[in-house]
This record gives sequence, structure tokens and C-alpha cells, in this order.
Amino acid sequence: VDHVNTGQGLWDLLHDLHMSRIKVGGRLLEIGSGARSAVPVDLGVREMVGVGLVREFMERNAVLTSFEEWDFNGGSPVPFPDGSFDSVLLPLVLPYASQPGELVAEGLRLLGKGGTLTASWASDSDQGGMVEGWNDRDGKQQVDYVKALMIEAGVDPKSLRIEMSGPTDGPKLFVVSGGTSPPPKKPSKGEVVSAIDSQTLKQLSKQQRRKMQESQRQKEHDLKPFKVRIVSPPPVTELKESYHLPPRTHNGDRVVIKDREFVVSRVTLLYSFRGGRYRLDTKQIDVQRVGRYQVNEQLAKLLPEHSHESSE
Repeated sequence: VDHVNTGQGLWDLLHDLHMSRIKVGGRLLEIGSGARSAVPVDLGVREMVGVGLVREFMERNAVLTSFEEWDFNGGSPVPFPDGSFDSVLLPLVLPYASQPGELVAEGLRLLGKGGTLTASWASDSDQGGMVEGWNDRDGKQQVDYVKALMIEAGVDPKSLRIEMSGPTDGPKLFVVSGGTSPPPKKPSKGEVVSAIDSQTLKQLSKQQRRKMQESQRQKEHDLKPFKVRIVSPPPVTELKESYHLPPRTHNGDRVVIKDREFVVSRVTLLYSFRGGRYRLDTKQIDVQRVGRYQVNEQLAKLLPEHSHESSE
């Protein structure tokens, strides 16, 4: 996955989208591994196996517990038996697969019973090496195409799960996942699943409410736009408009404001205590022009040495 242009904010988002599809404590296979994986280090699996083209890249990947050299355009099967893994990822590789249907089928072959096959891609993937015709489709057409590939390979249509995420005016992430069996059937309203005492039921209800509240808070946090201050070159300019940026934008990220590229030098979150809890009031970033940021970084490296020489 080393050929993707997404910023750190979208990488974090990709981690989150993949995490919800990975079986905790199971074996995970990442097809198309490189120096960087599309999952976080602390993902909680028993084993994280990668297959990729360049051994030197995978040797630098801190997430992989083991790896094998394998070319997903080479036509040979992945060197593992059927049903070897609880989760299989095809992260950001389908736009570069010469035989995407065969690649999806190979991923499904390696998936154990009850497992999940996940394919993801980004709208700003590097054009170099991309197969002809991929970018002729818009996002919805790409999703429909991948769904069709999965169903043809044997994924149960009822198990398909689709997500598109990303900033309103920025690059998007697409994730399609599914398995060979449909998701567990939810009991109907009148169906009694099991007897449960009132105290346990009350505790479970409380936990569920807490999860829903946390989810709502996170959603409010992510949807809130950023105020922007241009701090360099001086003078400091506070823009009147607010901007919807990737929710996990942080120091060092590059952002586009008014058709110009800036680097984030500070992120400020302001809270106030209202209604019995702290609520987010303001999200603000300080940004610098890219060239000025690079100059300031170089100057910052020189200052300690300069100060030391002056003191002598």
C-alpha cells in the first residue's frame, strides 16, 4: 500500500474502517503489503501475515508478524492453504490488479468460515500502474463493480457491507466487505432469546446508552468544521469561513485552503462544561504556507546550536 497519496488523516480513517472488519484474536492476511500497513499496530489479532512484492519494504513493516513475497499480478496462488485466515484484507490494491476478479476469489479462498474479506481503495490513488478503465468509473460505479466481483467469487450478498468516507471536498475512501455466510440473524421483537435477570439487563442497557452517547459525541466532534488561522507569513490572519477537513487533522498535515496548500502547525480544541459534560465548542488550526513552514523548521533546528555558540 505504499503507492497511495492519502494524508495522515485519511490513513487514520482507513485504520478505523478496517478495524471494524477484523476478527479480534484471529489470523489476518494483508494482500499487497509494503512498508506500511492499512491497520494500526495495536489491532489485537493473533497473527498478522503480509504478502507483497518487495521484501525490503515488508521487513520495515512493524505491524507484520510474518510475510511472504508474492506478486498479486503474477497469476500464482497465495502460498497458504484454503481457509487459513479469519480476516483477509485487500487494502488499496484493486485499482492496480490486472485480474481483480481472480484476486478477490483468491482472497475468499483463504478465508475461514465466518470470516470477512475486505477490499478498500482511495479516490486519490497514484495513477502510475493503475489498470486501464478503473478511473473511467465514478465512485458509485467502482463500488458496484467491486460488489459484483465479490458476489461472483462467492461472497454472500446479504453479508455485503459498504462504506464511503472522507472530507466533503477532499479524497474519499471506499470499503466493501463480506463473507461466505450471511450475518447472524437478529431476533424478532416477539422472540425470547434467553432469560436474564433485571440487574444484568439494567447494566447492559446502561452500557448500551453509554456507547450510543460516546458514538454521538464522536460524530459531533468529527462533523464540526475547523476555524483557520494563517500564522506565517505574518501578520496572523484569522479566516472568517470555517472548513470541513479530515476529523483527525493534526500537526504536519497538509491542507488546501482557498486553493493554496498549507501545513498545519497547531491544532486547538476548546471545550466548555455544559449540561453535565464537557462539550466541544471550537476546533481551530494554525497553518503556514508550505515553503515558510519548511524554512521555519530548518531555522528551529539551527536555533539551539546558535544559542549555544552565543553563550560561549
